[in-house]
Amino acid sequence: MSMSGPGTAQKTILVVCAGNICRSPIAGAFINLSLEQARLRERVTVVSAGLNVKPGQAPPGFVVNEIKLAYGLNLAGHRSQPVTPDLFQRADLVLVMEQAQLVRLAQQYPRQTRKLRMLSELSGRVFDIRDALLDENIEIGEMAGQINNLVTNNFATLLGWLNLKPEEI
Repeated sequence: MSMSGPGTAQKTILVVCAGNICRSPIAGAFINLSLEQARLRERVTVVSAGLNVKPGQAPPGFVVNEIKLAYGLNLAGHRSQPVTPDLFQRADLVLVMEQAQLVRLAQQYPRQTRKLRMLSELSGRVFDIRDALLDENIEIGEMAGQINNLVTNNFATLLGWLNLKPEEI
């Protein structure tokens, strides 16, 4: 079993959406689950934040319940926080849900655009992941399934973006 040596760098992923009460915490939970399964949880910190945030808000109860029932993931302890310069600068990779969010962050942090990616890019395509709390045409379960599929089916791509490989047993 290979062990991470003292020279192993810790990586940070910042997942961003609008309000930080639905899409980004869900994506963060799926990324953390995949990291655990790949035995990389100690090497990567996953943080979520939002661009239009009221700090300290919990995800709506129906979102928490649906994600727990469908995937066994507990979002009950999550509280929203805004994207800050410190959070952005500490991140090795910043994943956003929509093109407009990517543009906004690229304008705010023009020297750090190399770390910005849309979550959908994991699939090799670029598309917005719509917010089920704001778009009546998409259900929470459908949105969560889309995010889960992006992360789990393309996890090797995500690791490549971080220059990481799963630990060998």
